[in-house]
Amino acid sequence: MRSPFTELADVGAHHYPSLPVRLLLKERFQVTEHLSNSEVPVTVIYCDRDSVVPTELSARVADQAPTLVERVVIRGANHNDEVMFGPPVADAVARLAKAVA
Repeated sequence: MRSPFTELADVGAHHYPSLPVRLLLKERFQVTEHLSNSEVPVTVIYCDRDSVVPTELSARVADQAPTLVERVVIRGANHNDEVMFGPPVADAVARLAKAVA
């Protein structure tokens, strides 16, 4: 999972604190809830300067993932920085594939 959030409402509430985001959203995309019921191994990859998905949300996903294989934090990067699509991410995916093979 790359830059995951706990649930979409948490991201919306972060960016629009004065709006009733939780009341307005039809779909919640409750990632941590889905992960809690999953047996699928996951790697969580996120950056520490994310301006789209707050870092603490991605960290909570990793903290709560019962089948976490690896947590990869890319230091100094923002959500759409080139490094977030480069070798550190590809290498983490390869390690996950090797771990579950």
